[in-house]
Amino acid sequence: YFDLGYRGIRYFGTGETTLEISTIRELNSFAADIVDGSFDSEIQTNGVMPVKVAEWLGEEITNIWISWDGTPEAHDRYRKLRSGKPSSPVIERNARIMIERKNSNRGFVGARATISNANLHLQKEMIDYFAQFGIKYIYSDPVFAPLSDTVSTEPDFSVDLMEYARTYVEAYYYAKQKGIFYGSFYIINFDKPCSTHC
Repeated sequence: YFDLGYRGIRYFGTGETTLEISTIRELNSFAADIVDGSFDSEIQTNGVMPVKVAEWLGEEITNIWISWDGTPEAHDRYRKLRSGKPSSPVIERNARIMIERKNSNRGFVGARATISNANLHLQKEMIDYFAQFGIKYIYSDPVFAPLSDTVSTEPDFSVDLMEYARTYVEAYYYAKQKGIFYGSFYIINFDKPCSTHC
């Protein structure tokens, strides 16, 4: 892989990626040995992890994306700890740790927000909330429909895509004025027709 000229590794899983932190550490160390440390790494995480893992990620991973839906009121509606308690206090703590440990001239900590009707009209507030942590890169995505024939009766899971597009564009320009990148996964792969999306 590196012999072909690639210099990036992305850690991503169907569950919480940091549950395999020992494998991630091993792979990162192995990659650094091969190319004398000259590679970039990226991870997608839910942000719920022990402090020691957050410290390591902040020091060793170039770009960190946290699945984080904005203000605690919106985020904690669906993202709770196993105990049923809100996850936002843990994520806030870990985001601060990762940002503090980040080498200021290499990489970033960003947020990846799922937009439901709970935060559809709060995207500007979400941008302000993330900005207080020093987050300058945000991606959003409207909540995806279930992968079954049954339709969810939960009203938050029926986001009108045109309303998402309208509110996203407003939030995009709002973020831009603040020096923050606010992307949407709908802007990816729109340069030509495609049948699949990662």
